[in-house]
Amino acid sequence: MEKFYRDDDINVYTSVGEFHEIHKVFRKYKRMHTIACEMRNLWYNKGLFWYILQDPLINVELHGWTHERYKNHDLGPLMNELRMARDYWNQHAARMLGKTSVDELPETKKITTFFPPWNQVSSNIEEACKLLKLRLSYKDEDCHWMFHFWATTPKEVAEKLQ
Repeated sequence: MEKFYRDDDINVYTSVGEFHEIHKVFRKYKRMHTIACEMRNLWYNKGLFWYILQDPLINVELHGWTHERYKNHDLGPLMNELRMARDYWNQHAARMLGKTSVDELPETKKITTFFPPWNQVSSNIEEACKLLKLRLSYKDEDCHWMFHFWATTPKEVAEKLQ
């Protein structure tokens, strides 16, 4: 996987307007915007969910069900939670796009990577990702830039993308 721009903590409380202000800079420079999503109740923010699904320059990835310390989880509960989060996205994304299966989703809307909160890992996280066929990414060198849309200005994004 090539390096990417990682935007963390997208969740049900994310303001679609604030997110749009940052994302439109990615559009201007025609760069992929990789978002690490907390899936719990994300579907209830339908404006954001639709916005994410409709833009081909948004790559959706997993940050967990909620923003918690997954490194402390036992393997079984960890796998259940990550699987539940991925399935939640797949089910709602396919339904919103009128698809019958996740295989019909655009590639940028298929979750392939887990970005653990605080970039904390454990042997259980590594094993869960292996068993769930998720790429694990937690190192700064994996990406060009890791940021939070709510703590970043469009000007800062433009400087990074130029």
